[in-house]
Amino acid sequence: MGRLNDKIAIITGAASGIGRAGARRFAEESATVVVADIRVQAAEEVAHEIVSAGGMTMALGLDAGDEDQSAMNVLGAKLTLPHTLERRKGSIVFAPSGRSMGGDITAHGCGSSKAALNWFVHSIATPIADAAR
Repeated sequence: MGRLNDKIAIITGAASGIGRAGARRFAEESATVVVADIRVQAAEEVAHEIVSAGGMTMALGLDAGDEDQSAMNVLGAKLTLPHTLERRKGSIVFAPSGRSMGGDITAHGCGSSKAALNWFVHSIATPIADAAR
C-alpha cells in the first residue's frame, strides 16, 4: 500500500456508492482525500471513517451542479489540465456510470450526460498522451 503517498485526491460524489468506495480506496493507498458531496453530513461520515482507519481527509460540502462551485466538477479538469501537462505528472479521473453505454428509457438525461462525459474524456486524452511523450 502507499502508492499515493504525498498525493491529494478530490473526489466528488464521495458520500456514497462508487465515490465513497473510491475515497476509501485512495485513502488506503495513502492519498490525502477531499470527500466532496452535496450531502455534507454524509461526506463528514465518510471522512470520519477514513480518519478512523488512519487516513488523512477532510469533508467538503459541494454542489457540482452549481457554477459558482464548478472548479470541482468537469470544469475542474479544464482548470487542472494545464498544470498537469506542465508538470508532466498528475491524473484526472472520471468514473461515469454504466448508463453511458446503453439505452434506458427511464434515464435519458442521466445516460446522455454520462455519454457526454465519456466523449469529453476521450477528447482530452489525446493531447495529454501527446504531451507526455
